[in-house]
Amino acid sequence: MSCPDGFQLEIRAEGDVCRGEQPDGLGAGWTCPRGCVQTGAPPSCQALGIRGHCLGSPCRVQDVVSCLDRYARYEPLDLPGEGRSQETNVRACQQRCASVAACSHFSFFRDGGCHLQDSSAGLVPDEDAFCGPPRCASSSASEPVPQITSWLIDRSSLPLQVRGSHLLSVDGQHQVLACVNWYGAHMEMLVNNGLNVRSLTEVANHIVELKFNCVRLPYSLDSLNLSAASIPNPASQLCHNPELQASTPLQIFDSTVQALTDAGLLVVLNNHVSNRGWCCDASDGEGLWYTKDFPESVWLDHLSFLAARYRDNARVVGFDIRNEIRSTEDETPTWGPGRGAQSGGTTDWAEAASKGSRRVLDANPDMLLFISGLEYSMFLCDVPQRPLHMEPGLEGHIIYTTHEYDWYKNSIQTLYESGQILCGFFAACGALLLVVSLATVLYSAARQVAIVPRRRLCCWPKLRGLYFEVALAMLFVAAFLLSLLVVAREVMDPCQSGELHVVSFPTLVILPLWLVGLLFSGRLSCLLLRTFRPVSAIAMDEEKPSPVSPDRVGGREVGIEMSELNRVEGDTPQNLNIMTDQGKEHLQYALNQKRASVVVLAMLFLICANAAALLFLQSYEAWQQSIDDRWGFLLQPEPNAEGAAVAAVWLGEFGTATDTTWWRNMLRYLGSRPVVGWAYWPLNGEKRPGELETYGILHDDMRTIRHPWKLADLQHLLSKRLNPV
Repeated sequence: MSCPDGFQLEIRAEGDVCRGEQPDGLGAGWTCPRGCVQTGAPPSCQALGIRGHCLGSPCRVQDVVSCLDRYARYEPLDLPGEGRSQETNVRACQQRCASVAACSHFSFFRDGGCHLQDSSAGLVPDEDAFCGPPRCASSSASEPVPQITSWLIDRSSLPLQVRGSHLLSVDGQHQVLACVNWYGAHMEMLVNNGLNVRSLTEVANHIVELKFNCVRLPYSLDSLNLSAASIPNPASQLCHNPELQASTPLQIFDSTVQALTDAGLLVVLNNHVSNRGWCCDASDGEGLWYTKDFPESVWLDHLSFLAARYRDNARVVGFDIRNEIRSTEDETPTWGPGRGAQSGGTTDWAEAASKGSRRVLDANPDMLLFISGLEYSMFLCDVPQRPLHMEPGLEGHIIYTTHEYDWYKNSIQTLYESGQILCGFFAACGALLLVVSLATVLYSAARQVAIVPRRRLCCWPKLRGLYFEVALAMLFVAAFLLSLLVVAREVMDPCQSGELHVVSFPTLVILPLWLVGLLFSGRLSCLLLRTFRPVSAIAMDEEKPSPVSPDRVGGREVGIEMSELNRVEGDTPQNLNIMTDQGKEHLQYALNQKRASVVVLAMLFLICANAAALLFLQSYEAWQQSIDDRWGFLLQPEPNAEGAAVAAVWLGEFGTATDTTWWRNMLRYLGSRPVVGWAYWPLNGEKRPGELETYGILHDDMRTIRHPWKLADLQHLLSKRLNPV
């Protein structure tokens, strides 16, 4: 098959390609395997001025203008005096930038909009934009500098071994598995995602450039026995790997493993599912290590088969023998003896993992064994009950694997999240009531008038006194906080999934205590209004006789002389009574001020107590405690620590699409605890053909970094572990 017009055929040992050169010298041209190239451009690429593209590939804008950044733009958007222009393609926008002296960057949008920026602009992500400098550097300006890959684990360090919570090389040096998941072989397409846009060698080398040192490769059991005809649309899916288009899924998996290890990467095999497809939920029938179509014996045979297949490749260092053991609609897995399962096996995952590990080691004695925790790999709580890492024949090989995502929670974490709402609501309501009450009192004192007469402040039935009511409010709030922060950890199982049932400690104890504490705390604001009142406001609470005046009643003057009423001598009984009453009023006023102060201090204390509880529940320390409850308790920093509760742990999956508190907490934990490593989920730019993977390290072109901040965080984490202070 020849190349279309405008594309030159180039003969290569690894397969013929069609090369398309850029007419104006921008970029280094691009190639597609012969038979995969298409002339013209799809509608989504027309604005980029692309003359052709690879079959089944997204627009490869880096090959149109080699120095472009994809999915990004510069902000502020416009250079002063230079607004938006409409350009036919990205090269025209770049040429416009080159013609303006102050232009340091340009941003081009899919709708043809072109914007220019100066050197003060900053790069921000944007799914619909491309950006770059006014001119691309010449690709032949200098020879590439040899790359230092100190993060890779050298062949001389293998095989790896486990001691306590640590992973060691053959010479006893601490090692860290900084891995990335690259999936696709366990899915319906049966090949790893991204082979439609890059060759295996390119992807493997790019993973090294991203500063990972190993790859977790998921596969399905059924894929090992399928023919080449089972791969849907191989011409498209393997467009950049034409030598594999007639291969079986297993042969393609072999080539993938070989390309990764040739690049210096380590590989951890992962039996993800039995039947190909996305994982995981409770209804997919894949929760246990066996299914109706693939009984335990078949699963064990497959483990032996693959372990033996890669025995001569020392960089295939480990086997994650089953992904995310979890409850199904019919069965619940256990770590220890369980009842017989409906499909003829058992629910004892510890026993099955022991069998599987021994089968792998029989075929490949140097392999590490990665054993999943229960319930989506969340819980390793029962490991000390049967410590596989201490069983004869398995010592030095067992690493327990756990998975973490921001929606993974145990019962304590779920309770703490509910507690954040309760404490936050309490503190907000208390602060609002206190502010309103104090504002009312201050206004009343300034105007010497009662805003609300005392007799209208009914404040529910009067109890035994102000101090008693203050003590009652503080007692119930203290009981609520004590139950939430202390008692709950003693009565609830932290190794249960995060579901709070109606008949549970939180709903029967914590919630009622919170409600009563909130009611009594709200009552304090009412008591504050009753106690702290100005002296002159008493007249508004009780009606008093009007002063006598020399009015005429029925045409006659009242027979009381005004001079008698206005007598001020201190020796008269009437004035003595008035002075006594005024003294009592001032004394009562002073006492009320003291009582009001007690109420204010009590309300402040209750608000602060709930605010402090809220801060703790949101803190890293509370989050860390929940991780330690589930699996972190196995980690011991001492290199020679041993025992049933001391083991190696590897975070086999974790990922995010946003920079959240959970992400920062996870990085902090991994950087401070002696985990043997991690595997970010995933490398992929696509989940399935045409469906973006939002958690991916790369975009769908398998070149562009989707979230630079995330990659920088992972690289910093590895550097921190390799070079501890």
